Amino acid sequence: MNNIIKFGICEWALPIPGIQNFKILSEIGINGIVLEFGDYEHGFPLSNPRIQREYVQAAEDYGIEFPTLGVNDFCERGLTNLEGTETRRIVKDTIVKAIDAAANMKIPKVYFPSFFASLIRNEKDWEMTIDCYHKACDYASKAGIVICSENALSAEDNLKLITLVRRENFRIYFDTQNPYYYNGTYAPDMIRTLKDYIAEVHVKDGTREIISGSMLGEGETSFYKSIDALKEIGYSGWIVSENYYDRLPLRLLSNDCFELLEKDLQLLKSLF
Repeated sequence: MNNIIKFGICEWALPIPGIQNFKILSEIGINGIVLEFGDYEHGFPLSNPRIQREYVQAAEDYGIEFPTLGVNDFCERGLTNLEGTETRRIVKDTIVKAIDAAANMKIPKVYFPSFFASLIRNEKDWEMTIDCYHKACDYASKAGIVICSENALSAEDNLKLITLVRRENFRIYFDTQNPYYYNGTYAPDMIRTLKDYIAEVHVKDGTREIISGSMLGEGETSFYKSIDALKEIGYSGWIVSENYYDRLPLRLLSNDCFELLEKDLQLLKSLF
């Protein structure tokens, strides 16, 4: 495969967040980390310029890239909240702060999860979510940043989302387990349908009951078929592990979560 593939991990899939991981990850062969913006209760630590500078310096020291910034607080304070509520105000403020942090750290993509509090269930949820993406994309475009949605929608509804947001800097963040975990959907077919809109890919494995609970290729998510589909569409970019190596049940396989990550990484490299 001639397309450039880089391999990363989600910061929230590490035992503890922070720059102390960078040396180990570099030694293992990880190219990048999808950073966690933090939560509202702690004032979004990555919005602090001092912390931003420490992350950027550590990344330079160890040859680590930051492909994307994840705003997982939206799982707690939903993009779907109504106008006029305090939560809606916080969400809008979070969007601006996250994009500003990404711009300061030269992170090219910011992704919003639409799960739990941000799950899209009805027309009002659609309306509120799309409004958030309009504001985010318009603000992010000034810094050349792409806004991504990771969600539990079907392939058809993802195409609907793309059509309704109608912004050049809006894309889908695809996950190889989520379609099966949330809806029992066959992920490889979704990859083919959304091929023109996938900005980045999470890989994890597990079952309908357990998320990120199996080593890659050992769960029920048609992992190898998803990899085949990504290669078929000529995907180029980041493959980011979101397996939870330090949590049950994976941590029963080894006392060293980094050992498990390295095993998955070697598998990924062999496939690409």
